[in-house]
Amino acid sequence: MGAMTAAQVIMMGFSAVSGVMQVVSAYQQQQAARARARFQAAVARNNAIISAQNTKLIEERGKIAVQDQKRRLAQFKGTAKVQQAALGWVVDDTPDSSNVLMVASLEEAGQLDILRTRDHVENLKRQSDIQGQDFQIQASLYDLEAEAATPLLSAGAAGLTSAGKFVGRGIKYGGGKPGSMFS
Repeated sequence: MGAMTAAQVIMMGFSAVSGVMQVVSAYQQQQAARARARFQAAVARNNAIISAQNTKLIEERGKIAVQDQKRRLAQFKGTAKVQQAALGWVVDDTPDSSNVLMVASLEEAGQLDILRTRDHVENLKRQSDIQGQDFQIQASLYDLEAEAATPLLSAGAAGLTSAGKFVGRGIKYGGGKPGSMFS
């Protein structure tokens, strides 16, 4: 094989430029992947904070809901006693009287509603806690992803691949001829 033609020299030049572009591109892609993972980790940590705030808010609102339920129960029992008294019944009669048993039944139903409210609040708090833990786990995974993004290693690998292709073309076009940089 003779000296390299002008087209082959141009092809080698394009190969070198392409190699440099691949190195830069690989570096930028890994930098972008690292930045994206760091951003997503920050968002997940922020979501975990919001979830913890939600848990506290659920607890506060739950306490208020239970207090409201207790107040309504007391009002309802009071209204029942007033109605019984208006009908001429003895309100605080013996423990086994119909009117006392009816008020006790109202108390039992009201306490059951209070327990259901507390149970609902506890379930909401548990869900919020679990969601917060999930966000923390996601943040940790994104942190690991950010650490795994290695711009210099990727750029180095792209550079070595491009250099191998460049040398391969040089040997193909210039061969091992005396005076060739590939001899």
